[in-house]
Amino acid sequence: MSCLLWVAFVAKVVQGCDVSYDFGPYKNALATELKVTLTWWTVEPATKANVYLSTATGTSCNSGYFGAQFHSDGKGNSWQTLLFSMWDSPKHVGRQNNSDWPFQSMPAGGNCWRNALDSSGKSTGVQCGQPWPDNTSASVNVSLHLGVPYEFKLAMTAQNASGALWEVTVLDPVEHVNISVGKIFFVDAPLGLPLDCRALGMAQEPPTQGLSSYTFLEYFQPPFDYTTIATWADMTATGPSGVYKVRDVVQDCCERTYGKPPTGGFWDTSRRCVPPECDAFELHMMCGPYVKPSKSAFEANPACNKSTSSQLRTSMVECWQHGSPSSLDHCFGESSARFLPRPHESVVV
Repeated sequence: MSCLLWVAFVAKVVQGCDVSYDFGPYKNALATELKVTLTWWTVEPATKANVYLSTATGTSCNSGYFGAQFHSDGKGNSWQTLLFSMWDSPKHVGRQNNSDWPFQSMPAGGNCWRNALDSSGKSTGVQCGQPWPDNTSASVNVSLHLGVPYEFKLAMTAQNASGALWEVTVLDPVEHVNISVGKIFFVDAPLGLPLDCRALGMAQEPPTQGLSSYTFLEYFQPPFDYTTIATWADMTATGPSGVYKVRDVVQDCCERTYGKPPTGGFWDTSRRCVPPECDAFELHMMCGPYVKPSKSAFEANPACNKSTSSQLRTSMVECWQHGSPSSLDHCFGESSARFLPRPHESVVV
């Protein structure tokens, strides 16, 4: 589950939508940078909202996600945070025997820390966030405006004989600043991992370079009686051989939880627009009591309108509950089981 309160562990049921991207002929491309633009259109009322819009991706040895959250204390106060979470390589979770490198992924900034991950189970890795409440030197205030495009970039920024440094940044066009969400150093050669780790990956076990990603919109704390609409747009990977843009999504999502507020009666859906209808690929994600899925979303998801109040949705974040999955495609393939009740852990930034 996504972050809620500092070191708070609670059992929750979440609600949201998951969409996997289709890179088509570019899925095997060698790339070291991924850009995507997030625009929040509606978070209403914001004083109730606890919502996370995130894009999952990874290197050839590590996987995780980054995105932006709205938080509420239920008393009329709201704030926003940026998050970047990455898990250790599946082959090096709790098995490090190297005195120089006790972990496969290492925090490389004052706003990152080990094992404060937002998933239940025995996950190990690094999480970064802004703002950082306990360290004024590392903390950056975040104020996300509706209708403003925020460009997220995950990129390998440096490398040496031991591994590579990856960073997520967010370009804020209102404040004219580039915010560092966090830096993580991934160790490879000293731990017997291949240099393939130093690129975006379509699988982590075995390490396989390529492009794989999905997005989830998640309501991570009840009540759920508010509406969220946001867009991820122009997802672009860059590497030594060129620039690669996502072609489409596998299919738009369509889900419903029955019942009465605050536990049900809400639609979760998406709609996408691809060139030439749009200048660049756009994925619109919508959730709330006043949202209505499109006819095409119903057709693509025959079971969309057949859930019952006893079928409680769990989060795609839980794919990491036992550590890093072997691949994001495998993770998304497990989504058919996400209506099974499962306890959640959350750690709040």
